[in-house]
Amino acid sequence: MPDIEIINYSSEKKQIWDDFVKKHASTWIDSTSHWIDFFENKYHYENYSFMIYKNNDLVGIFPLFLIRSIIFGKRLVSGPFLDRGGPFLNCSIKEAWPAIQEYIGTIAKKYKIDFIEIRSPPQEIPSYQIRSDYVDFYMDLSSQSIDDIWKSLDKKLRNSIRKAKKHVNVGISNSKEDFFNLYKLHLITMKSLGSIPLDFQFFEQFWSYVKENKSFIIFASYNNKIINTNLIVLFKEEAKYELGVYLPDYRDLQANSLLIFEAIKKCKDLGCKKFVFGRTLKDSNVYTFKKRWAAIEFPINYYYKLYKKNSIPSDLRKSKLAFLSRIWPFIPVLITKPIGNYLRKKICL
Repeated sequence: MPDIEIINYSSEKKQIWDDFVKKHASTWIDSTSHWIDFFENKYHYENYSFMIYKNNDLVGIFPLFLIRSIIFGKRLVSGPFLDRGGPFLNCSIKEAWPAIQEYIGTIAKKYKIDFIEIRSPPQEIPSYQIRSDYVDFYMDLSSQSIDDIWKSLDKKLRNSIRKAKKHVNVGISNSKEDFFNLYKLHLITMKSLGSIPLDFQFFEQFWSYVKENKSFIIFASYNNKIINTNLIVLFKEEAKYELGVYLPDYRDLQANSLLIFEAIKKCKDLGCKKFVFGRTLKDSNVYTFKKRWAAIEFPINYYYKLYKKNSIPSDLRKSKLAFLSRIWPFIPVLITKPIGNYLRKKICL
């Protein structure tokens, strides 16, 4: 049997942690120490992230946080807000899992949590229950020309892109001013959708990454007014459509379709091999939109171990917070902003 050892995440281990994140095929920027520290110090989640060693060699990391809420209970979550939460391993899950399970089980019992939630690990988690509300899509940029990509798109989508080209201007930026205009537009977008917005600290965290990397925002303007903005984040050889926001009154101009296509072109020029569309609820309008890009669909599974619950928690947007979607558009932003900040932190979705 291999000698598996669990070592807690610490400031002394940051460089080793980040080196592993940069090399592992399934990690993303929000698994770096930059984000681990953010969740602990800014969102005040209790950090139980750890590293897995096999025979004294680092073979894995596991971002893990204890999140407490009067509304949603106490739970251990493998990477708040992440599409991919780990554990990220360079060995088989069978080798490492007994030691991992013992470690997180001890924490779970100590704090009498309701459940453990492991978000979309690269390997299946043994003996845990599965929830499969989400999928993602990615486009292979390395094996296709832009002409090939264009021809593969749904006919309706191509028409939307052509329509947008007639009416809007496209710009690319990574300026601080434009980036924080993205946040203002995000508040308007989420209010119109009846959804809970991310808070300003979260956008600041993204800005600290964007300003030092090739990531960018791409925006559409109409009559000198910015009506649509997308955040495109690059890490390793991968690009991700991280966020899209818009003014609801201008949706008919189809600017978002044009922005995504222009972003794909730029990311290919920058040498990205993959364009990822982001976590999506099955059978939603967004899911239907992303299907039109002829991208490859793959599942995002959440794994659960229950302690105080009898069944897997459903997506909160379908259950406890569903009523908010009906009243949110009618509440002033000055009220939705602080309420949304609190709820987002506790949902960590």
